Amino acid sequence: MQSVRRIALATTAILVLAAPARAQDPQSRYQVIDGAILVDGTGAPPVPDAVVVIRGDRIQCAGPRNRCRAPASATRIDARGMWLVPGLVDAHVHFGQSGWFDARPDAADLQDQFPYAEVAARLASDPERFGRAYICAGVTSVFDVGGYPWSWNLRQRFAGNPSAPRVAGTPAYA
Repeated sequence: MQSVRRIALATTAILVLAAPARAQDPQSRYQVIDGAILVDGTGAPPVPDAVVVIRGDRIQCAGPRNRCRAPASATRIDARGMWLVPGLVDAHVHFGQSGWFDARPDAADLQDQFPYAEVAARLASDPERFGRAYICAGVTSVFDVGGYPWSWNLRQRFAGNPSAPRVAGTPAYA
């Protein structure tokens, strides 16, 4: 149950940061994640009952309650009893490969059972499943080190999508 709550909090944080602005001026919109145990990624000890203040799409303050203040009008997320941690980065992905031998004809030729053209087409047909898998694992950013032309377009396709990581990468090769 705790792991489900942690994933829910991480997903909520991602949704908050990626959500479109509701106000005329996105920078005037405040959101607060309230009460979580915060691991800030600096090596400092976890901060119990922490507050994270987000203005627009930027974290303004993350730390103890007495240091981080937000307007009373801020949207609040009750995160008591949950952990809030930095998102992970996977700096070496290939969206055009499944991670198994079906998409690696150079590693083991299984094309008689899994024709590579069909596998590659299947991967291209539903790249959102990659996004969902990464987000569920806490990975919020990825770097595709090279793939097919369709994978280069995932940078724009996933932009602003709370169910997908931020995508960076090298230009695709054919």
